[in-house]
Formats: sequence, C-alpha cells, structure tokens
Amino acid sequence: MIEKAAVYPAAFLLWSNFTTRCRKVQMLDHLRGCALGNLAESQELIKLGNRIRDRRREIRLSQEKVAEKAGVSTNTISRIEGGQSAMSIEIFMKLVEILDMDANRLLGIVALPEEDRQCQEVLRRIRQLKQRDQAVVMKTVKTLIEELR
Repeated sequence: MIEKAAVYPAAFLLWSNFTTRCRKVQMLDHLRGCALGNLAESQELIKLGNRIRDRRREIRLSQEKVAEKAGVSTNTISRIEGGQSAMSIEIFMKLVEILDMDANRLLGIVALPEEDRQCQEVLRRIRQLKQRDQAVVMKTVKTLIEELR
C-alpha cells in the first residue's frame, strides 16, 4: 500500500502553514493587546468549515456518516464545519480522503496546474485499488519510467 506520507506530503505542509499562519496572527495581535487574532483565526476556520460542508453536501454524505468514517463525534464535525473548532492533521487527512478532495482545494489554495491534477487523479485511483493491485501498478509505472529514460 502507498504510504500516506508519500501521498500527502503537500497536505501536511499546507496544513502546517495554515495553522502556523493562524497562530502567528493570534500571537501578534495578543502582543498588541487586541482580540483581532481570534477573529482572523475564526475567519480562516469558518472558510475551511464552509468548504468541508459544501463538499460533504455535494457528495451527499451526512455529518453522521463523515464522523463515523473519520472516527470522531458528529458534534466534532459540526464544530469543524461551523468554524468553531480546529482539527489535527490526522483528522484533516481523513477528511481529505473521505471527501475525495484535493488538500489544496480544501484549504482554499489556488487550483493546481493541469499536470498536477492529472497526477493527483492517478494517485487517487491507485489508492482505491487493493494492496496487491497497487503493487502491480507501481511496479509497472517504475518499469515504464525506466524504459522512457
């Protein structure tokens, strides 16, 4: 099976940047003695929650079903969608998989170039295969790449 670290390295970096940006805003504003940092963080979380809710509805999943698949409570999904709660990278990665959505798009980052989208689509389809079939595909791809060099 393909390692999640190999499939989601960009998602981890994007998530780290997202959460770091929220914390920096909060810390800077705390030093100035105002509460704008919490507002800025909330706005980012609200936008993320809206994208999660929109995608969930688009693929016709209930909050209960997403919560069950993610291994969290329905209340947690509700708070995430409402922008009232941040989430761990593990939950974020589960949501990316459950919602079958690119991490960039979920975070609201500009669309990937067509070549990257095609690669992401191929990876998504490979991940859906059984472990044995994934190994066959990976061996075939490696052989093909070596032959093309």
